[in-house]
Amino acid sequence: MPRPRASNTNRGWTTGWRPCLVARCAGQLLATPRDDNFYRRLYGSADMRRVVAREHTSLLEDVDRRAVEDGFKAALPSPDAPNVLVATPTLEMGIDIGDLSSVILASLPESVASYLQRIGRAGRLTGNSLNLAFVRGRGDQLPRLGNPLSVINGEVRPPATYLDAAEILRRQYLAAVIDDVARNSPDVMPARSERALKSSAQDTFWAKSSAKAALAASRI
Repeated sequence: MPRPRASNTNRGWTTGWRPCLVARCAGQLLATPRDDNFYRRLYGSADMRRVVAREHTSLLEDVDRRAVEDGFKAALPSPDAPNVLVATPTLEMGIDIGDLSSVILASLPESVASYLQRIGRAGRLTGNSLNLAFVRGRGDQLPRLGNPLSVINGEVRPPATYLDAAEILRRQYLAAVIDDVARNSPDVMPARSERALKSSAQDTFWAKSSAKAALAASRI
């Protein structure tokens, strides 16, 4: 039986065989019906929504950050409300963005604990989530491609602290003192960091910090 040929009618091709669309291809294309599948139904349904991505980092002003968070977790979001947040791993720290259905990692964390912390933000409401991670096919991440369970179901090492690290303790102690002064005496907080040590006169930032540190040290 001869092969059915396509005909050019009114600048459009009728049913049957069609010319190949690839350059220097002498073959022909034949339209073949496809079975229905999940993605065809999804893309053809009214539930589709365009991706509206917004940045969520510490560089945003408080007003802009809250607007992004409120739009993301709104029960009835507006058409321009974000449904994708591009954020750093510190998003979890004190940020309420509602429930997440998916987490996409641009890189694979070095430890199992970090991986679980980042993907654990998704699926808290329903218990189901889709988590994706882009893995480089080289270096220390190459073995994880062959053994993904070493990350997904690996051992979590408990955190530890070296208590004899005196310098770290001094820094934490100083940070706690400065935080207390800033919280209880906001009128003496310097606008710029170089002004913090400019003067040690009474009722200045440095004077109050020194007095607070000396008082705390005397109680130890």
